[in-house]
Amino acid sequence: MPGVSSRQFAAPWREIEAVSYAADAEVQALGRPAAQAGTIEQLVAGYFDEASNERNLATAYASGDAGAVEADYRTFITLARRNAAVAAGLGMTDCAKAQSAETN
Repeated sequence: MPGVSSRQFAAPWREIEAVSYAADAEVQALGRPAAQAGTIEQLVAGYFDEASNERNLATAYASGDAGAVEADYRTFITLARRNAAVAAGLGMTDCAKAQSAETN
């Protein structure tokens, strides 16, 4: 994209990273009914993985590493889709919709 630096592409990913870490903290704070404890733990781990990946993606953009950007973006799509499915399974429909929208 003319006139846009790779560092400018990194900025939104840093913002998304912050939102993901905040979502992870909110999910961690949820009570864990015995029947859903394992699924909630899976979502907590998934949100953390997604936020870590977003940090990697921002770093790849900032450094101009096109290969890493491509690999990290593919990982982002995989993680977001997985987390959307887990959130939907917990009845967290708004979270699931938001994450599904990220992958389209």
